[in-house]
Amino acid sequence: MNAGNCAGPNQPSASQSSSPPCGRQYLAGYEVYVDGHPFWWGHLAVRVEDGDAVLKDPQGLLDLLCRMAAQRHDVAASQVRLKMVSRL
Repeated sequence: MNAGNCAGPNQPSASQSSSPPCGRQYLAGYEVYVDGHPFWWGHLAVRVEDGDAVLKDPQGLLDLLCRMAAQRHDVAASQVRLKMVSRL
C-alpha cells in the first residue's frame, strides 16, 4: 500500500494525462476510546494499490484503518471507532 511509480498531484508526469490513476486513496477520521470515553482523535490517509485484496473486502479495509490508527496510539484496534471514511 504505497505510491509505487505513481505521480502525485504536485508531481506532473509526461504520461499523467493518458495513464489511469494508480491505486485508491482513502481518508479516515477516528476516535480512540479508553474506559468507554473518547481519549484521542485523529485522521489518517492510505493509498491501496489496485491489485490489493483489501479492495474486494470492505470489512478488511475498515479493519486495516482501525489497525493503523491503533498502532499510532499503541492501543488495541477494538478501541478505535471510525467516525468517517472517504474515498478520494
